Amino acid sequence: MHSHYERSLKETKPAPTIKALVASTLNSKDASVGRMIRDGAEAVVKVHVMEAVASYVSVLHPSRGVSVESIVTMVDYFVNNDDVKQLKPVDLKTFFDLAFKRQKYGKLYGGFGYDTLLEWLNLFLDERMEAVISYREQQHQSFTTFEKQRRTREEGDAFGINSLLQSYEQTQQDGTPDSHDSQERNPSSADS
Repeated sequence: MHSHYERSLKETKPAPTIKALVASTLNSKDASVGRMIRDGAEAVVKVHVMEAVASYVSVLHPSRGVSVESIVTMVDYFVNNDDVKQLKPVDLKTFFDLAFKRQKYGKLYGGFGYDTLLEWLNLFLDERMEAVISYREQQHQSFTTFEKQRRTREEGDAFGINSLLQSYEQTQQDGTPDSHDSQERNPSSADS
C-alpha cells in the first residue's frame, strides 16, 4: 500500500555532511516523516527507525543491553516527536549515520535510552539549523550581488562606460584638451 514510501526510505542514502544535506533537502519535494505518518505509513517509518536503533544497540556491550520492548517504546516516542515529523527521510538517515555510525554527538558510557536519542537529535537539529541559516545567507548574498550587477548593466555602466563617456563629453564641450594630454600626444613640441 505504501510501497513508494518504503522504497524511498530504503533507497535514500545519508548525506555526507550537514551542509550537503541542507542543500539537497531545502528544495526537495520529498514527503516529510509527518506526511508519511499522516498517509498511514507510520509502520514503515518505525521499521526503518527501529533498524537503525537496533543496529546501534547490537554493538553495545552486553552490560548496556537494551530490551526489545525498550527499543519499541523508544521508537514509538521518537517517531511521534514533533521535531522528527518535520524531517525528511534523508534527514533521518543522516542523523542516524552521524549519531550511530560516526558517533558525532557523543559516545555512550552509560545506558542508551530515549533521553540520549533526543539529546543527540537536538544537537543534530541545532547543527542543521546553523547550516540552513548559512545556506540562506549565501543564497541572499549571491542574489543581491546578482541584482546589483543586473542594475548596473541596465544603467549602462557595467564597465564604467558612463563615466568615460561623461569625461569625453566634458572635454568636447571645453573645446581644448588638457595641456598634459597635448604633451603626451606631441612629445617633440614639449622638448623645444
